[in-house]
Amino acid sequence: MTVNVGPGFAGSDWLDINAKSPIHQQIFNAQGASANRFSLFADMHKTWAGCVESRPAPYDVQDTAPSQANPATLFVPFFAPDESDNDSRAVNDYMADLPSGGSAGGASNRQLQGMTAKYDKNVFKVSTTARQDGTNYLYGPNAGCEIQPLPRLTTSQSQLTNAIAAMTVIGDTNIPMGLAWGWHLLSPNGPFKDGVAYGEIKTKKFIVLMTDGQNQSAVSNSDNRSYYSGLGFIWQNRIGTTSNDNAVRTKAIDARLTLLCDNIRKARIQVFAVRVEVNDSDSAVLKACASSPNMFFEVKNSSGLPAVFRAIADQISELRISQ
Repeated sequence: MTVNVGPGFAGSDWLDINAKSPIHQQIFNAQGASANRFSLFADMHKTWAGCVESRPAPYDVQDTAPSQANPATLFVPFFAPDESDNDSRAVNDYMADLPSGGSAGGASNRQLQGMTAKYDKNVFKVSTTARQDGTNYLYGPNAGCEIQPLPRLTTSQSQLTNAIAAMTVIGDTNIPMGLAWGWHLLSPNGPFKDGVAYGEIKTKKFIVLMTDGQNQSAVSNSDNRSYYSGLGFIWQNRIGTTSNDNAVRTKAIDARLTLLCDNIRKARIQVFAVRVEVNDSDSAVLKACASSPNMFFEVKNSSGLPAVFRAIADQISELRISQ
């Protein structure tokens, strides 16, 4: 649903700390108050949990370094809006829409959830330690962000195995959102700048992409027609469709994945793709993402994963020697 970079990065210059990205104004309509998401967290006396949203196209599938001079390249802090009191099918309704007791004035449900004035510590309707019906997310602005922060590049096996062991299952499957951050980790560009320069002849870069599902943006019965994620709501049209058809949404996210995979391979990063226990779609998109046919693996039972990863390790060793 989103990616957690870690709350310790709050204030970093690659985050949109000044609310300049066009994403901000897609939901929040400032009425005498800033729509800055960090400001909203502060007004509510809540801590940002560390998740970020996908950048707007085309930067969602690129390695362009974030720059304050180009706000669309910055990473926007994840903030799940309070959905309208007037929407009987709202999912994440945790605040009073009209804290001053005033009239809605004919405002739509989507306008009500974007009223910045209501985000205040004194108007919570429900505990943010309670869980939503249906999604099992916690209520509040961090709904969907109960996930582990990504580890930076490391040579510590224990750090990686501990991070894997701490992972939990939550939310839809959005392959390009995770894969993009795999690329950012290997990149010499921001936000982390941990990777060596592209073209450095003594270094080979590999990504192993593993998924247990197809791309999905589940349809909600609420007025937003989707659950809030790192892509916002579906009506914001951040994947190239506003359709209420699951198959159309999947096709749109698949298209972003295809572009992303192409861009990663052009950067001379070699991609292995592993599909685990997926029976509800074909594997064409993920096969095409892999750098070559023998770098794609279809695993019908997770018990086969150790053998697959040994085969991947063998291929990496051979590639390092031959290249």
